[in-house]
Amino acid sequence: MQLPERLLFVDVETTGFFSSDRVVSLGLVQLRTASLPSGKLDLQLGHYIFDPGRKSHPRAEEVHGYSDWLLRHQDPFDMHAADIRQLFEESGVIAAHNASFDQRFVEAEFELAGAPLSRRPFFCTMQDFRQKIGGRSGLNAVLAQIGLARADKTHGAFEDAWMAMEVFLWLQGLPRPSAGAMPAYMPTNLREAPPLPDGALPRRKRRTTPTPSATIILEKPIPAPVISVEIRSKLMTATRATAVLMMWIARSDGIVDPEIDALAAMVGATMDRLAIPPDPILQNDTAAALSEIEPSPEMVDVAARQIVGDASALDSLGYWLKFVTYADGKGTEHERLAIARITEAFLRARR
Repeated sequence: MQLPERLLFVDVETTGFFSSDRVVSLGLVQLRTASLPSGKLDLQLGHYIFDPGRKSHPRAEEVHGYSDWLLRHQDPFDMHAADIRQLFEESGVIAAHNASFDQRFVEAEFELAGAPLSRRPFFCTMQDFRQKIGGRSGLNAVLAQIGLARADKTHGAFEDAWMAMEVFLWLQGLPRPSAGAMPAYMPTNLREAPPLPDGALPRRKRRTTPTPSATIILEKPIPAPVISVEIRSKLMTATRATAVLMMWIARSDGIVDPEIDALAAMVGATMDRLAIPPDPILQNDTAAALSEIEPSPEMVDVAARQIVGDASALDSLGYWLKFVTYADGKGTEHERLAIARITEAFLRARR
């Protein structure tokens, strides 16, 4: 690819996958590409933590590692939007691993801050890896191929932005930082929380006025279209049985982001089949809700019986099960066993 003067590597951690979820932390690594031949990378770094204004979903909190009590005492995103926006606007390309996820939440935060980003190309290192090499494409799996690993099981936004840079440079055959070059870089705006009170946490205070830096307002966000309860219910009903089986496979060896993307693709195809107009918010929110399903063997049996009686769902099932199995590259032994259990359920359902 043609390298721009500045590349910005980005990662966000969020309260969850729904459109109403918010960014908890943001990692930024801006690279001046003219410094690449020297081997001494010219970098500008950013690491921020925010009060998202809502509690994280349990799985999301497990991933990012920040307690609700700590987050309550941080700045809101719009307080730092002007400084962060400058890094985005002066960068020719924004890059991330599974970029569609980061792009969706970054753009939403700037919209809410009243400072929508001008259009910038987002480059996905996960998709680039799939096209050039193939195999398991989650960040942990790709890092293992280049002799790197996250420091912990929790996902740090700055660490993941740095790792996205490492993957990008490797895929492009460009010089990479020396071993151990990544700094231990805590959020620069981190505020210490007071001692945790006894008992249940008090209710959050609702913010009614924008923070001072929100005066960079360019335009009001376009309101999302209103989707009726009936359409939402119809879509959930039409996708749930297939989602149960997809999640049975995904949860067999731990859910990764590409498997959520597979759910979103299945929801989008179902929307087309049901003649529901394209709506990214409806599609992503439905996929987020379905990703919270924790199937039991009994639920697998019920889903198999339902799909046997639904010709359209049955016709596409094989495609979606293969899609989620290979969403992160090669299928694992755990996924093979999960598929065998689904096969047993269909054999019983057809008797």
